[in-house]
Amino acid sequence: MLGLSRSLPIPLLIIVALGLVAVTLSSPSGLSPNASTGTTAEPVLPEQPPLPRKQRVPVRTASIDSGPGTRVALRQLVVATDADDFGLAAWK
Repeated sequence: MLGLSRSLPIPLLIIVALGLVAVTLSSPSGLSPNASTGTTAEPVLPEQPPLPRKQRVPVRTASIDSGPGTRVALRQLVVATDADDFGLAAWK
């Protein structure tokens, strides 16, 4: 670090800060004087088509195990960085 904060006198920093405040307050805001910043009206949405009727989906009441692939076992994925990983011994 160059120690820039120690080499600048405090009055110079105050003058620069006051200059920035003066420039900020005197600059135009970009809004016209008649424009309102708040929006009170709801946006107009286009006409929406009617929703289709809901259809019920049939549910199987009996469990059918009719071949390979009907029952799937889930396994956990263990990610270890090396053989000395602290959590690896718990998964072996």
